[in-house]
Amino acid sequence: MRKRRKKPKMIKTGIAFPYNVLMELDEVIRKLGVPNRSKAVVEATMRYIADNVWVYEDGIVVGALSIIYDDSKKNIQSKLLEIKNMYSHNINAAINLSIDDDKSIDVWIVKGPVKIIKRLIESIERIKGVYTLRSMIIHKPLTNPE
Repeated sequence: MRKRRKKPKMIKTGIAFPYNVLMELDEVIRKLGVPNRSKAVVEATMRYIADNVWVYEDGIVVGALSIIYDDSKKNIQSKLLEIKNMYSHNINAAINLSIDDDKSIDVWIVKGPVKIIKRLIESIERIKGVYTLRSMIIHKPLTNPE
């Protein structure tokens, strides 16, 4: 009878970083007191997985979209309003804050089917003048896992 090999708890790998990214990572690690690069990379990878796992699942998702944009760009407010109106059934709440004379942030609370929320995000990403779009989305199972 063959012995089963145990899965290793850790696998050593090599990752190539641009020099400036690695220097910034080392600075953040030092300031936060993270024990080593490996721990930081593992934590960042786990966060990346958690942030993106919903994209290929079915069902309903809920979460928040943070949009930082250039307020001075022509029609950006009307384009965001058009999207809000188009997805009004999926945007449960929205707040806006002016950061300075030409930057604003919107936070939209969203809920809906995965493919609808993906389309909503893609429509925001296509707007010229959007600096950053961050999503914090979680999968909401259709049934109670009792």
